Amino acid sequence: MELYDFMEQYNYENVSDVALLKQREKLNEEIFKELNKSSLKDFYHLFPEEVKTFKGYILTAIDGSDCEIPNTPITRERYQSKSGKNDGKVARIKLSNCYDLLNHYVLDTELEEYKHSENELAKRHMKEIEEIIKDYPIISIRDRGYLSLSYMFHSVMENKKFVIRLNQRYFKLEQNLMALLMMTGLKSNINMIELENIYKMIRNYIIIMKVEKQ
Repeated sequence: MELYDFMEQYNYENVSDVALLKQREKLNEEIFKELNKSSLKDFYHLFPEEVKTFKGYILTAIDGSDCEIPNTPITRERYQSKSGKNDGKVARIKLSNCYDLLNHYVLDTELEEYKHSENELAKRHMKEIEEIIKDYPIISIRDRGYLSLSYMFHSVMENKKFVIRLNQRYFKLEQNLMALLMMTGLKSNINMIELENIYKMIRNYIIIMKVEKQ
């Protein structure tokens, strides 16, 4: 509708849908990402009195979903396809959003092949939003599909806040293991890389024992 209004105002001839689409393909999509990021930065940095927080923290929620996109040879080549009904192929992506729960802004959106790790997309979210809301501490809220012991471990060591829903079976085990390793690291001054390696070795060993017992 805006295009028709523009043409009427400046007495342009009618523009076909095909011509419009061809011109639109020349746009660089990165400019829209940068404009959105710039707008969000202005809100959090220039209007602090309007920023809603929970005890000083920005509450962010991260979640993702698999989405079907237009099923063309190009999209199937770019994004790994998945079998559909009757052994057909569909183009499908992994779409992930990071959302400010109190201020109602989508802070970052990432998309990848549908098999891509949600935790990897979450890492990209955190990198992007730290630049946007760097003046505020963050509490990251995630579902149990985002269980990443490496992320939890580093977050605790770096005093970053998070809430992740855990499967009850593993909660006590992971809680005790993390507490033990943190105490070990603090007492013996083991660096982060060595401590993380120890953590992975012990955890894998415990999981293997649990599987063998079953």
